[in-house]
Amino acid sequence: SAYSRRTIYAYYTSKEDILHHIVAGGLHRLKEDLTAVLNRDGSFENRFLEICRAMQRYQYQCPQSAGQVVQGKTAALPNNAEQMMPALRQILQLGSEINGILKDFLKEGKQKGDVRSNVTEEPSVYILWSSISGLLALTQTKGTFLTESLAMTEEQFLEYGFRQILRSIQEVKP
Repeated sequence: SAYSRRTIYAYYTSKEDILHHIVAGGLHRLKEDLTAVLNRDGSFENRFLEICRAMQRYQYQCPQSAGQVVQGKTAALPNNAEQMMPALRQILQLGSEINGILKDFLKEGKQKGDVRSNVTEEPSVYILWSSISGLLALTQTKGTFLTESLAMTEEQFLEYGFRQILRSIQEVKP
């Protein structure tokens, strides 16, 4: 059913507020998905691939949220938290929590010898996020071309790409 402008703005203060709620909702789903993945038993490699698949679900199921997270400019944020809309504060909090989850995953991987000891967790979280997001975006925009020219399915291409990204941090076992 259609809602009137008045009804919508009874819940939201602006178009920007509506967008912030959409982004926060998507990030909340991603955080729950990542938490579930990392609470499961399994090898570092399998859990990393599940993180990639969680990000894939996020990009496909919450495209507005994922797009805004990738394109969002933090320089445009107010300097103090009190000036921010609650949904924007929630986005920043969720982003911070997701980064923390991924940082802990990398730290655990280093402790267990699955991740190279020279990998610095915090910048690596951002690099992994952008690498996985970029691979997913490439597949969304150039998927047909890639599958035809490489004679692979999209899933095969993504699996190959996810493993290439994993190798960038993985400890080489003798």
